[in-house]
This record gives sequence, C-alpha cells and structure tokens, in this order.
Amino acid sequence: MMSKGDFRVWLARMLVAAVCGWNLSAALPMILRPTDMAGSFAVAACGRGGMIMVQGLGVAFLMWQVPFVPTVWDPRHNRVTFLCLIVMQMVGLAGETLMLASLSEGSPALRATGLRFVAFDGAGLILLIVGYLAVHPITAALAALSGLGAVRGG
Repeated sequence: MMSKGDFRVWLARMLVAAVCGWNLSAALPMILRPTDMAGSFAVAACGRGGMIMVQGLGVAFLMWQVPFVPTVWDPRHNRVTFLCLIVMQMVGLAGETLMLASLSEGSPALRATGLRFVAFDGAGLILLIVGYLAVHPITAALAALSGLGAVRGG
C-alpha cells in the first residue's frame, strides 16, 4: 500500500508532468509544422521569416521544459526548481494577459491564440501550485517559519 507521503510525491509528479506535456504539445508542432501554426500568430504572410519565428518560439517552449525534468524526478527535494516553475508560469501568465489586453478587436486570430495561452498558463499555474503544496504543505512551511517545527535535540 502506498503511504500518504508517496501518494503526495506521485501526485506532484503527475501534475508537473501534465503541465510539461501541455507545453510540449505546443512546442513540437511549432518546431515541426510551423506553417500550420503561422496563422495563429499572424505571421503566415511573412513567408520563411514567419516560419522561423514560429519555430523559434517552439524552441523557446522546448527550452523552458528543462527545469520540469528534475522537478518530476524528485519534486520534494528539488524545491527551488519547483518554485522556479511556478514563478516562470506566473511570469508567462502575466505577460500573456498584458499582451492579450493590448490587442485590438480587429485581431481575432491573435486574440484566440492569446486566450488559449492565458487559459493554458492559468490552468498550468493552478496545477503547479497544487503539486507544490502536495509535497510542501503550507502548514509545514508556516510552522518552520514561526519556530513551531520540531526542535532537534543537541
């Protein structure tokens, strides 16, 4: 039977892996089939330069997945990396929200893309926070900060 601690670790792993999987499902089509994605970024008319821009964005997405690997491997001991994932997700969500707000109503393809990015990053942020709290419960963190944690004898 799985212990409560093991369940929490596996829950965190699954949630982090899900966010990574979503990100890879966006990255790989951008890299492998940029012409299919160009319309979503309003760069189809830019020819080869637009395709390179879409592929470059896909490479950036792929690069951003590197810190997910140690977090999935050991979400409990790779706490700093886990926190970096949460901050990265927050930065992405904030930036995409600001970009979406700046788009005119005359940009339906860009607005739809922006809404998708905001929705996925918002959902990803929630999953990452839930995963983090599964292995780093807030009560333990508050107890440690307030000095209520277990005191080791010397």
